[in-house]
Amino acid sequence: MQLPRIVRDFSFQAVGSYLTAALQMLRGILLAGMLGPTGLGNFAMVGLVLAYSQYADLGITLAVGREIPLALGEGREQKAQQWRWYALVCKLIAEAVFACILAVALVVGWDSWPAGLRFGLVTALVVVILQGVVVVTQTVLRARQLFLHEMVVTVTLAITLTLGMVAGGVSYGIRGVFVGQLLGFVLAACLGLALWGMPRAGRLQLRRVKQLLTVGVPLAMLTFMGYNLIYVDQVMVLWLLGRRELGIYSLALYAGSALFLLPASVAGAVSPRLLRRYGEQPAVEAIRAYTWRPVGVLSLALPPAIMVVWLVAPIVIVAFLPDFGSVIAPLRIYVVGMFFLGLNYGVSSTLIALNKHRYNIPILLACVTLNVVLDIALVAGLGLGLEGVAVGSLVTYSVYWMAHTTLVRWFFDERPASAVRRNLETGWPGLVLVVLLLLVGSTGRLGEVDAVLSTGLLVLTTAMSLARWRFGLRRVEAA
Repeated sequence: MQLPRIVRDFSFQAVGSYLTAALQMLRGILLAGMLGPTGLGNFAMVGLVLAYSQYADLGITLAVGREIPLALGEGREQKAQQWRWYALVCKLIAEAVFACILAVALVVGWDSWPAGLRFGLVTALVVVILQGVVVVTQTVLRARQLFLHEMVVTVTLAITLTLGMVAGGVSYGIRGVFVGQLLGFVLAACLGLALWGMPRAGRLQLRRVKQLLTVGVPLAMLTFMGYNLIYVDQVMVLWLLGRRELGIYSLALYAGSALFLLPASVAGAVSPRLLRRYGEQPAVEAIRAYTWRPVGVLSLALPPAIMVVWLVAPIVIVAFLPDFGSVIAPLRIYVVGMFFLGLNYGVSSTLIALNKHRYNIPILLACVTLNVVLDIALVAGLGLGLEGVAVGSLVTYSVYWMAHTTLVRWFFDERPASAVRRNLETGWPGLVLVVLLLLVGSTGRLGEVDAVLSTGLLVLTTAMSLARWRFGLRRVEAA
Protein backbone atom coordinates (compact mmCIF):
# COMPACT_ATOMS: atom_id res chain seq x y z
CA MET A 1 0.00 0.00 0.00
CA GLN A 2 1.33 3.47 -0.93
CA LEU A 3 0.38 5.14 2.32
CA PRO A 4 1.45 8.75 1.55
CA ARG A 5 -0.64 8.83 -1.62
CA ILE A 6 -3.56 7.10 0.08
CA VAL A 7 -3.36 9.65 2.89
CA ARG A 8 -3.47 12.45 0.32
CA ASP A 9 -6.48 10.96 -1.44
CA PHE A 10 -8.16 10.20 1.87
CA SER A 11 -7.59 13.86 2.76
CA PHE A 12 -9.45 14.94 -0.38
CA GLN A 13 -12.25 12.51 0.44
CA ALA A 14 -12.36 13.61 4.06
CA VAL A 15 -12.30 17.33 3.30
CA GLY A 16 -15.10 16.96 0.78
CA SER A 17 -17.09 14.65 3.01
CA TYR A 18 -16.81 16.70 6.16
CA LEU A 19 -17.42 20.04 4.48
CA THR A 20 -20.49 18.41 2.97
CA ALA A 21 -21.49 17.02 6.35
CA ALA A 22 -21.01 20.36 8.08
CA LEU A 23 -23.11 22.12 5.46
CA GLN A 24 -25.74 19.38 5.59
CA MET A 25 -25.98 19.70 9.35
CA LEU A 26 -26.17 23.48 9.11
CA ARG A 27 -28.79 23.18 6.40
CA GLY A 28 -30.75 20.65 8.42
CA ILE A 29 -30.74 22.84 11.53
CA LEU A 30 -31.82 25.92 9.61
CA LEU A 31 -34.53 24.06 7.70
CA ALA A 32 -35.77 22.46 10.92
CA GLY A 33 -36.07 25.90 12.48
CA MET A 34 -37.86 27.35 9.43
CA LEU A 35 -40.16 24.43 8.56
CA GLY A 36 -40.82 22.82 11.95
CA PRO A 37 -41.22 19.05 12.47
CA THR A 38 -44.10 18.57 10.00
CA GLY A 39 -42.49 20.65 7.25
CA LEU A 40 -39.21 18.83 7.70
CA GLY A 41 -41.15 15.58 7.45
CA ASN A 42 -42.52 16.65 4.04
CA PHE A 43 -39.00 17.54 2.95
CA ALA A 44 -37.76 14.12 4.10
CA MET A 45 -40.47 12.38 2.05
CA VAL A 46 -39.27 14.06 -1.15
CA GLY A 47 -35.73 13.09 -0.15
CA LEU A 48 -36.82 9.46 -0.01
CA VAL A 49 -38.15 9.70 -3.58
CA LEU A 50 -34.85 11.18 -4.80
CA ALA A 51 -32.88 8.51 -2.98
CA TYR A 52 -34.89 5.64 -4.43
CA SER A 53 -34.58 7.10 -7.94
CA GLN A 54 -30.84 6.39 -7.88
CA TYR A 55 -31.54 2.68 -8.30
CA ALA A 56 -33.53 3.11 -11.50
CA ASP A 57 -30.54 2.19 -13.71
CA LEU A 58 -30.43 -1.29 -12.09
CA GLY A 59 -26.86 -0.79 -10.94
CA ILE A 60 -25.23 0.08 -14.28
CA THR A 61 -23.50 3.14 -12.81
CA LEU A 62 -22.28 1.07 -9.88
CA ALA A 63 -20.96 -1.56 -12.30
CA VAL A 64 -19.07 1.10 -14.24
CA GLY A 65 -17.52 2.21 -10.95
CA ARG A 66 -16.14 -1.33 -10.65
CA GLU A 67 -15.19 -1.90 -14.30
CA ILE A 68 -13.14 1.29 -14.79
CA PRO A 69 -10.52 0.51 -12.10
CA LEU A 70 -10.34 -3.10 -13.27
CA ALA A 71 -9.78 -1.96 -16.88
CA LEU A 72 -7.08 0.47 -15.76
CA GLY A 73 -5.41 -2.27 -13.74
CA GLU A 74 -5.36 -4.42 -16.87
CA GLY A 75 -3.82 -1.52 -18.86
CA ARG A 76 -6.92 -1.02 -21.07
CA GLU A 77 -7.38 2.76 -21.09
CA GLN A 78 -9.67 2.84 -24.13
CA LYS A 79 -12.08 0.41 -22.50
CA ALA A 80 -12.09 2.53 -19.36
CA GLN A 81 -12.99 5.57 -21.47
CA GLN A 82 -15.83 3.77 -23.20
CA TRP A 83 -17.47 2.82 -19.91
CA ARG A 84 -18.11 6.53 -19.21
CA TRP A 85 -20.49 6.81 -22.15
CA TYR A 86 -22.39 3.69 -21.10
CA ALA A 87 -22.79 5.09 -17.59
CA LEU A 88 -24.13 8.46 -18.72
CA VAL A 89 -26.57 7.22 -21.37
CA CYS A 90 -28.00 4.39 -19.30
CA LYS A 91 -28.38 6.62 -16.26
CA LEU A 92 -30.24 9.32 -18.17
CA ILE A 93 -32.61 6.82 -19.78
CA ALA A 94 -33.35 5.15 -16.45
CA GLU A 95 -33.98 8.43 -14.60
CA ALA A 96 -36.27 9.64 -17.40
CA VAL A 97 -38.35 6.48 -17.01
CA PHE A 98 -38.45 6.98 -13.24
CA ALA A 99 -39.59 10.59 -13.74
CA CYS A 100 -42.44 9.45 -15.99
CA ILE A 101 -43.62 6.94 -13.38
CA LEU A 102 -43.40 9.60 -10.67
CA ALA A 103 -45.45 11.99 -12.84
CA VAL A 104 -48.21 9.40 -13.18
CA ALA A 105 -48.22 8.75 -9.42
CA LEU A 106 -48.30 12.48 -8.79
CA VAL A 107 -51.36 12.97 -10.98
CA VAL A 108 -53.18 10.03 -9.40
CA GLY A 109 -52.52 11.12 -5.82
CA TRP A 110 -52.63 14.90 -6.34
CA ASP A 111 -55.52 15.66 -3.99
CA SER A 112 -54.26 13.43 -1.18
CA TRP A 113 -51.00 15.30 -0.51
CA PRO A 114 -50.43 18.73 1.08
CA ALA A 115 -49.56 21.60 -1.27
CA GLY A 116 -45.91 21.87 -0.16
CA LEU A 117 -45.29 18.17 -0.66
CA ARG A 118 -46.95 18.26 -4.09
CA PHE A 119 -44.68 21.12 -5.16
CA GLY A 120 -41.62 19.22 -3.97
CA LEU A 121 -42.60 16.16 -5.98
CA VAL A 122 -43.07 18.32 -9.09
CA THR A 123 -39.52 19.68 -8.78
CA ALA A 124 -38.31 16.13 -8.18
CA LEU A 125 -39.33 15.27 -11.76
CA VAL A 126 -36.35 17.35 -12.92
CA VAL A 127 -34.05 16.81 -9.95
CA VAL A 128 -33.92 13.04 -10.50
CA ILE A 129 -32.35 13.66 -13.94
CA LEU A 130 -29.85 16.20 -12.65
CA GLN A 131 -28.99 14.03 -9.67
CA GLY A 132 -28.28 11.17 -12.05
CA VAL A 133 -25.75 13.28 -13.95
CA VAL A 134 -24.03 14.29 -10.70
CA VAL A 135 -23.87 10.69 -9.48
CA VAL A 136 -22.36 9.47 -12.75
CA THR A 137 -19.66 12.17 -12.78
CA GLN A 138 -18.79 11.48 -9.13
CA THR A 139 -18.61 7.73 -9.79
CA VAL A 140 -16.30 8.06 -12.79
CA LEU A 141 -14.02 10.63 -11.14
CA ARG A 142 -13.68 8.41 -8.08
CA ALA A 143 -13.10 5.28 -10.19
CA ARG A 144 -10.26 7.07 -11.99
CA GLN A 145 -8.84 8.23 -8.63
CA LEU A 146 -9.44 11.91 -9.50
CA PHE A 147 -10.36 12.60 -5.90
CA LEU A 148 -9.69 16.35 -6.03
CA HIS A 149 -12.14 16.79 -8.91
CA GLU A 150 -14.71 14.64 -7.15
CA MET A 151 -14.27 16.73 -4.00
CA VAL A 152 -14.89 19.94 -5.97
CA VAL A 153 -18.16 18.56 -7.37
CA THR A 154 -19.29 17.27 -3.97
CA VAL A 155 -18.49 20.48 -2.10
CA THR A 156 -20.01 22.68 -4.81
CA LEU A 157 -23.24 20.70 -4.59
CA ALA A 158 -23.29 21.06 -0.81
CA ILE A 159 -22.64 24.82 -0.94
CA THR A 160 -25.19 25.55 -3.65
CA LEU A 161 -27.83 23.39 -1.95
CA THR A 162 -27.28 25.10 1.38
CA LEU A 163 -27.34 28.63 -0.01
CA GLY A 164 -30.23 28.00 -2.39
CA MET A 165 -32.44 26.05 0.00
CA VAL A 166 -31.93 28.35 2.97
CA ALA A 167 -32.43 31.49 0.89
CA GLY A 168 -35.48 29.94 -0.74
CA GLY A 169 -36.89 28.87 2.61
CA VAL A 170 -36.47 32.33 4.10
CA SER A 171 -38.18 33.95 1.11
CA TYR A 172 -40.87 31.49 0.09
CA GLY A 173 -41.11 28.75 2.71
CA ILE A 174 -41.02 25.10 1.72
CA ARG A 175 -41.60 25.90 -1.97
CA GLY A 176 -38.50 28.06 -1.96
CA VAL A 177 -36.55 25.20 -0.37
CA PHE A 178 -37.42 22.89 -3.25
CA VAL A 179 -36.57 25.53 -5.85
CA GLY A 180 -33.20 26.06 -4.17
CA GLN A 181 -32.60 22.31 -4.30
CA LEU A 182 -33.33 22.28 -8.01
CA LEU A 183 -30.91 25.14 -8.71
CA GLY A 184 -28.20 23.48 -6.63
CA PHE A 185 -28.34 20.33 -8.72
CA VAL A 186 -28.32 22.35 -11.96
CA LEU A 187 -25.03 24.02 -11.00
CA ALA A 188 -23.43 20.81 -9.69
CA ALA A 189 -24.38 18.86 -12.83
CA CYS A 190 -22.88 21.53 -15.09
CA LEU A 191 -19.67 21.64 -13.06
CA GLY A 192 -19.40 17.87 -12.96
CA LEU A 193 -19.65 17.60 -16.74
CA ALA A 194 -17.11 20.41 -17.17
CA LEU A 195 -14.53 18.69 -14.93
CA TRP A 196 -15.33 15.26 -16.28
CA GLY A 197 -15.24 16.11 -19.96
CA MET A 198 -18.04 14.77 -22.09
CA PRO A 199 -17.28 11.20 -23.17
CA ARG A 200 -17.06 10.49 -26.88
CA ALA A 201 -20.43 9.32 -28.13
CA GLY A 202 -20.59 5.82 -29.50
CA ARG A 203 -23.01 3.07 -30.28
CA LEU A 204 -24.03 1.05 -27.26
CA GLN A 205 -23.31 -2.64 -27.65
CA LEU A 206 -25.98 -4.90 -26.20
CA ARG A 207 -23.43 -7.43 -24.94
CA ARG A 208 -21.70 -4.74 -22.89
CA VAL A 209 -24.97 -3.50 -21.46
CA LYS A 210 -25.73 -7.09 -20.46
CA GLN A 211 -22.26 -7.33 -18.93
CA LEU A 212 -22.93 -4.21 -16.85
CA LEU A 213 -26.34 -5.51 -15.80
CA THR A 214 -24.84 -8.85 -14.78
CA VAL A 215 -22.51 -7.03 -12.42
CA GLY A 216 -24.81 -4.12 -11.62
CA VAL A 217 -28.10 -5.80 -10.69
CA PRO A 218 -26.60 -7.58 -7.66
CA LEU A 219 -24.78 -4.36 -6.77
CA ALA A 220 -28.02 -2.40 -7.07
CA MET A 221 -29.81 -4.92 -4.88
CA LEU A 222 -27.02 -4.66 -2.33
CA THR A 223 -26.94 -0.87 -2.27
CA PHE A 224 -30.73 -0.66 -2.31
CA MET A 225 -31.01 -2.96 0.68
CA GLY A 226 -28.04 -1.24 2.27
CA TYR A 227 -29.85 2.06 1.90
CA ASN A 228 -32.99 0.57 3.38
CA LEU A 229 -30.94 -0.88 6.21
CA ILE A 230 -30.45 2.76 7.25
CA TYR A 231 -33.47 4.59 5.89
CA VAL A 232 -36.21 2.02 6.29
CA ASP A 233 -36.52 3.75 9.66
CA GLN A 234 -37.99 6.75 7.85
CA VAL A 235 -40.64 4.59 6.24
CA MET A 236 -41.44 2.91 9.56
CA VAL A 237 -41.60 6.20 11.49
CA LEU A 238 -43.90 7.65 8.83
CA TRP A 239 -46.13 4.56 8.98
CA LEU A 240 -46.17 4.04 12.75
CA LEU A 241 -45.85 7.59 14.10
CA GLY A 242 -46.60 10.14 11.34
CA ARG A 243 -44.94 12.98 9.43
CA ARG A 244 -44.21 15.12 12.49
CA GLU A 245 -42.23 12.35 14.17
CA LEU A 246 -40.48 11.69 10.86
CA GLY A 247 -39.33 15.30 10.87
CA ILE A 248 -38.04 14.97 14.44
CA TYR A 249 -36.24 11.69 13.78
CA SER A 250 -34.56 13.21 10.70
CA LEU A 251 -32.12 14.94 13.05
CA ALA A 252 -30.92 11.56 14.33
CA LEU A 253 -30.37 10.43 10.75
CA TYR A 254 -28.48 13.67 9.99
CA ALA A 255 -26.16 12.94 12.90
CA GLY A 256 -25.69 9.36 11.72
CA SER A 257 -24.93 10.54 8.19
CA ALA A 258 -22.29 12.93 9.53
CA LEU A 259 -20.61 10.09 11.42
CA PHE A 260 -20.85 7.76 8.43
CA LEU A 261 -18.73 10.14 6.38
CA LEU A 262 -15.64 8.94 8.26
CA PRO A 263 -15.88 5.31 7.06
CA ALA A 264 -17.15 6.53 3.69
CA SER A 265 -14.02 8.68 3.28
CA VAL A 266 -11.75 5.79 4.22
CA ALA A 267 -13.55 3.41 1.86
CA GLY A 268 -13.66 6.02 -0.91
CA ALA A 269 -9.88 6.41 -0.85
CA VAL A 270 -9.12 2.68 -0.55
CA SER A 271 -11.78 1.15 -2.81
CA PRO A 272 -10.46 2.20 -6.26
CA ARG A 273 -6.97 1.07 -5.23
CA LEU A 274 -8.28 -2.27 -4.02
CA LEU A 275 -10.12 -2.83 -7.29
CA ARG A 276 -7.17 -1.72 -9.39
CA ARG A 277 -4.80 -3.91 -7.38
CA TYR A 278 -7.09 -6.88 -7.93
CA GLY A 279 -7.16 -6.09 -11.66
CA GLU A 280 -3.34 -6.18 -11.67
CA GLN A 281 -3.06 -9.31 -9.50
CA PRO A 282 -6.34 -11.27 -9.14
CA ALA A 283 -5.51 -13.01 -5.87
CA VAL A 284 -7.06 -12.62 -2.43
CA GLU A 285 -3.69 -12.11 -0.73
CA ALA A 286 -2.99 -9.12 -2.98
CA ILE A 287 -5.83 -7.17 -1.35
CA ARG A 288 -5.50 -8.35 2.26
CA ALA A 289 -4.01 -5.07 3.54
CA TYR A 290 -6.55 -2.99 1.60
CA THR A 291 -9.33 -5.03 3.21
CA TRP A 292 -8.37 -5.18 6.88
CA ARG A 293 -6.25 -2.13 7.59
CA PRO A 294 -9.22 0.26 7.09
CA VAL A 295 -11.16 -1.79 9.67
CA GLY A 296 -8.41 -1.24 12.21
CA VAL A 297 -8.31 2.49 11.53
CA LEU A 298 -12.07 2.84 11.88
CA SER A 299 -12.19 0.89 15.13
CA LEU A 300 -9.85 3.52 16.56
CA ALA A 301 -11.49 6.61 15.13
CA LEU A 302 -15.21 5.92 15.50
CA PRO A 303 -15.66 5.76 19.33
CA PRO A 304 -14.33 9.31 20.01
CA ALA A 305 -16.28 10.65 17.02
CA ILE A 306 -19.48 9.11 18.39
CA MET A 307 -18.91 10.69 21.79
CA VAL A 308 -18.35 14.09 20.16
CA VAL A 309 -21.85 13.77 18.70
CA TRP A 310 -23.17 12.72 22.13
CA LEU A 311 -21.75 15.94 23.54
CA VAL A 312 -22.43 18.48 20.79
CA ALA A 313 -25.75 17.44 19.20
CA PRO A 314 -27.95 17.79 22.35
CA ILE A 315 -26.45 21.21 23.10
CA VAL A 316 -27.28 22.42 19.60
CA ILE A 317 -30.79 20.95 19.71
CA VAL A 318 -31.67 22.51 23.08
CA ALA A 319 -30.19 25.88 22.12
CA PHE A 320 -31.64 26.25 18.63
CA LEU A 321 -34.34 23.60 18.06
CA PRO A 322 -36.31 23.14 21.29
CA ASP A 323 -39.26 21.65 19.36
CA PHE A 324 -36.97 18.73 18.49
CA GLY A 325 -35.82 17.98 22.05
CA SER A 326 -37.43 14.54 22.07
CA VAL A 327 -34.85 13.34 19.53
CA ILE A 328 -31.88 13.54 21.94
CA ALA A 329 -32.24 10.06 23.45
CA PRO A 330 -32.99 8.33 20.10
CA LEU A 331 -30.07 10.19 18.52
CA ARG A 332 -27.64 8.95 21.16
CA ILE A 333 -28.84 5.38 20.74
CA TYR A 334 -28.66 5.61 16.97
CA VAL A 335 -25.10 6.95 16.74
CA VAL A 336 -23.82 4.06 18.89
CA GLY A 337 -25.26 1.74 16.27
CA MET A 338 -23.30 3.67 13.64
CA PHE A 339 -20.08 2.22 15.09
CA PHE A 340 -21.00 -1.24 13.79
CA LEU A 341 -22.30 0.01 10.45
CA GLY A 342 -19.23 2.20 9.96
CA LEU A 343 -16.77 -0.53 10.94
CA ASN A 344 -18.47 -2.86 8.48
CA TYR A 345 -17.97 -0.32 5.69
CA GLY A 346 -14.20 -0.82 5.95
CA VAL A 347 -14.56 -4.01 3.89
CA SER A 348 -17.14 -2.60 1.50
CA SER A 349 -15.27 -3.27 -1.77
CA THR A 350 -13.68 -6.65 -1.19
CA LEU A 351 -16.65 -8.79 -2.21
CA ILE A 352 -17.16 -6.54 -5.23
CA ALA A 353 -13.57 -7.07 -6.35
CA LEU A 354 -13.92 -10.83 -5.88
CA ASN A 355 -17.29 -10.75 -7.69
CA LYS A 356 -18.81 -12.44 -4.64
CA HIS A 357 -21.08 -9.57 -3.61
CA ARG A 358 -24.20 -11.57 -4.48
CA TYR A 359 -23.59 -13.66 -1.35
CA ASN A 360 -24.27 -10.57 0.74
CA ILE A 361 -27.79 -10.14 -0.66
CA PRO A 362 -29.55 -12.66 1.65
CA ILE A 363 -27.68 -11.21 4.64
CA LEU A 364 -28.88 -7.70 3.85
CA LEU A 365 -32.41 -8.88 3.12
CA ALA A 366 -32.55 -10.70 6.46
CA CYS A 367 -31.22 -7.62 8.29
CA VAL A 368 -33.70 -5.23 6.66
CA THR A 369 -36.48 -7.64 7.63
CA LEU A 370 -35.10 -7.78 11.17
CA ASN A 371 -35.10 -3.99 11.34
CA VAL A 372 -38.75 -3.81 10.26
CA VAL A 373 -39.80 -6.53 12.73
CA LEU A 374 -37.95 -4.81 15.59
CA ASP A 375 -39.52 -1.44 14.75
CA ILE A 376 -43.00 -2.94 14.80
CA ALA A 377 -42.36 -4.82 18.03
CA LEU A 378 -40.68 -1.94 19.88
CA VAL A 379 -42.87 0.90 18.59
CA ALA A 380 -46.29 -0.62 17.94
CA GLY A 381 -45.97 -3.41 20.51
CA LEU A 382 -44.09 -1.85 23.42
CA GLY A 383 -44.85 1.81 22.70
CA LEU A 384 -41.21 2.94 22.87
CA GLY A 385 -41.63 5.57 20.14
CA LEU A 386 -38.53 6.95 18.46
CA GLU A 387 -36.26 5.33 21.04
CA GLY A 388 -37.61 1.95 19.92
CA VAL A 389 -36.78 2.78 16.31
CA ALA A 390 -33.21 3.69 17.31
CA VAL A 391 -32.78 0.50 19.36
CA GLY A 392 -33.98 -1.54 16.38
CA SER A 393 -31.31 0.08 14.21
CA LEU A 394 -28.55 -0.52 16.78
CA VAL A 395 -29.38 -4.22 17.01
CA THR A 396 -29.70 -4.58 13.24
CA TYR A 397 -26.41 -2.82 12.48
CA SER A 398 -24.50 -4.99 14.94
CA VAL A 399 -26.00 -8.18 13.48
CA TYR A 400 -25.17 -7.05 9.95
CA TRP A 401 -21.60 -6.17 10.90
CA MET A 402 -20.95 -9.60 12.37
CA ALA A 403 -22.60 -11.53 9.51
CA HIS A 404 -21.13 -9.53 6.61
CA THR A 405 -17.59 -9.29 7.97
CA THR A 406 -17.63 -13.01 8.77
CA LEU A 407 -18.60 -13.64 5.14
CA VAL A 408 -15.64 -11.56 3.93
CA ARG A 409 -13.27 -13.44 6.23
CA TRP A 410 -14.59 -16.70 4.78
CA PHE A 411 -13.07 -15.74 1.42
CA PHE A 412 -9.76 -15.22 3.21
CA ASP A 413 -9.98 -18.88 4.27
CA GLU A 414 -11.07 -18.21 7.84
CA ARG A 415 -13.58 -20.53 9.42
CA PRO A 416 -16.66 -19.01 11.15
CA ALA A 417 -15.37 -19.46 14.72
CA SER A 418 -12.06 -17.82 13.85
CA ALA A 419 -13.85 -15.06 11.94
CA VAL A 420 -16.10 -14.21 14.88
CA ARG A 421 -13.08 -14.06 17.19
CA ARG A 422 -11.21 -11.76 14.81
CA ASN A 423 -14.29 -9.56 14.44
CA LEU A 424 -14.49 -9.15 18.21
CA GLU A 425 -10.80 -8.23 18.37
CA THR A 426 -11.51 -5.10 16.34
CA GLY A 427 -15.18 -4.59 17.22
CA TRP A 428 -15.14 -4.76 21.01
CA PRO A 429 -15.00 -0.93 21.38
CA GLY A 430 -18.54 -0.92 20.00
CA LEU A 431 -19.61 -3.31 22.74
CA VAL A 432 -18.05 -0.94 25.27
CA LEU A 433 -20.16 1.87 23.79
CA VAL A 434 -23.28 -0.28 24.18
CA VAL A 435 -22.44 -0.87 27.85
CA LEU A 436 -21.93 2.87 28.39
CA LEU A 437 -25.26 3.50 26.64
CA LEU A 438 -27.04 1.07 28.97
CA LEU A 439 -25.42 2.58 32.05
CA VAL A 440 -26.43 6.13 31.11
CA GLY A 441 -29.90 4.95 30.10
CA SER A 442 -30.39 3.27 33.46
CA THR A 443 -29.86 6.63 35.19
CA GLY A 444 -32.64 8.27 33.15
CA ARG A 445 -30.22 10.89 31.77
CA LEU A 446 -30.04 9.69 28.18
CA GLY A 447 -32.32 12.48 26.94
CA GLU A 448 -30.54 15.25 28.88
CA VAL A 449 -27.74 17.52 27.69
CA ASP A 450 -25.39 16.66 30.62
CA ALA A 451 -22.19 18.13 29.14
CA VAL A 452 -20.01 16.97 32.06
CA LEU A 453 -20.96 13.31 31.66
CA SER A 454 -20.63 13.44 27.88
CA THR A 455 -17.21 15.08 28.12
CA GLY A 456 -16.09 12.36 30.50
CA LEU A 457 -17.22 9.66 28.07
CA LEU A 458 -15.39 11.45 25.24
CA VAL A 459 -12.15 11.48 27.27
CA LEU A 460 -12.64 7.81 28.15
CA THR A 461 -13.18 6.63 24.58
CA THR A 462 -10.31 8.77 23.26
CA ALA A 463 -7.96 7.27 25.85
CA MET A 464 -9.21 3.79 24.91
CA SER A 465 -8.46 4.37 21.23
CA LEU A 466 -4.99 5.80 21.93
CA ALA A 467 -4.16 2.84 24.19
CA ARG A 468 -5.25 0.36 21.54
CA TRP A 469 -3.06 2.06 18.95
CA ARG A 470 -0.11 2.11 21.33
CA PHE A 471 -0.42 -1.55 22.29
CA GLY A 472 -0.54 -3.21 18.96
CA LEU A 473 -3.75 -2.87 16.93
CA ARG A 474 -1.54 -2.76 13.83
CA ARG A 475 -0.22 -6.21 14.64
CA VAL A 476 -3.74 -7.58 15.02
CA GLU A 477 -4.90 -6.35 11.64
CA ALA A 478 -1.71 -7.23 9.81
CA ALA A 479 -1.98 -10.89 10.83
